[in-house]
Amino acid sequence: MFASFVYNDTWFALLLVLHVSGAIIGLGPSFAFSIIGPAIGKQEAPAASLALMKVMEKIERGLVLPILIVVQLTTGILLIFNRHLDAGFFHSNRAWLLAGIGVYIVAMAISMGVNVPAMGKLIHMAENGQAGTPEFGKLVKVTQSLGPVLTVLALAIMVLMIWKPGGGCGPLIRC
Repeated sequence: MFASFVYNDTWFALLLVLHVSGAIIGLGPSFAFSIIGPAIGKQEAPAASLALMKVMEKIERGLVLPILIVVQLTTGILLIFNRHLDAGFFHSNRAWLLAGIGVYIVAMAISMGVNVPAMGKLIHMAENGQAGTPEFGKLVKVTQSLGPVLTVLALAIMVLMIWKPGGGCGPLIRC
């Protein structure tokens, strides 16, 4: 059964469509955070700021993270086996893949370990009238500084997965 999966072009096409769609659907909304985030601080009414924070959290927890964790991880692993990239996995011509996986792990750790909990705490503090406290300000700075970092990491993953530097394959040459 596994042998019929490896190098199977039908499976490859399906997995690739799911993987690319997952990247678009999962990462796309997160680019809007660079617009929504600064708008939070410009709201005159605290309720409006809170509503925007809740929207960002809902998008992150309900769309971005589930897709990036379930769809991207699953289809990525299956693509590795479908293209038989597991053979010689640590060979230098797979550096693009290893780097992409490494950047993905770092981005997910930052997002799930720091950014998402910080946003949850900001929402909790805003709901309890603590929006003007020094702790709130520190958390705002954390999320403001991590936003661009996560964006750069997402772009790095996209470049690595499309270009595949040093891999002998790329957008026009299938691995």
